[in-house]
This record gives sequence, C-alpha cells and structure tokens, in this order.
Amino acid sequence: VLFFALFLGPNVATFLLPVVAFPEEVRSTFHGLSAAAAKVGAMFGALLFPMIDDAYGVPAVMGVQAGICAAGALLSHFAIKGDEVADEHDSDMDS
Repeated sequence: VLFFALFLGPNVATFLLPVVAFPEEVRSTFHGLSAAAAKVGAMFGALLFPMIDDAYGVPAVMGVQAGICAAGALLSHFAIKGDEVADEHDSDMDS
C-alpha cells in the first residue's frame, strides 16, 4: 500500500504527461528536455530557498512555491490539448 501511495502523484505524471502532450515523432526528445527542465527548476529551488527563507521567512517560501505550482498548473491546463490527443488515439485504435 505504501509503494502504491508513494508513486501515485507527481511521479506518475512525470512519465504519463509527455506521452499525452508530445507527438510520437518527437516524444523521446521532448521527454528528455522536460526532464532536464525539471532538474534545472529543482536546482533553482534548492538555491533560492535559503535566500528567500533568510530574507522573508518560511511563509514567503511557501507562498512563492504555491505561486509557481499554480502557474505550472495553469500552463499545463491551457497548453495541453487533451481532447484532441484522446480523439487521435481513439481513431488510431479503431483502424
């Protein structure tokens, strides 16, 4: 149960989102670019956390993180056209 719970959230999305978001011709390349961007984002977060914490405190750090997460959610919502991808996948399955 613990294994299932630990791998239920963002970890699964890391592998499933590129499959839905990118066309087959460039999927592996863009999946690698997405992983690299995530590593760069994690690095910036690790570098900026102590500076924001020292200057403004933990509530400011949490607020900045919440804002970045909300911006990522909005970007994903509006940039990924899930219905069109699902329709293409269904038409491929029918043939």
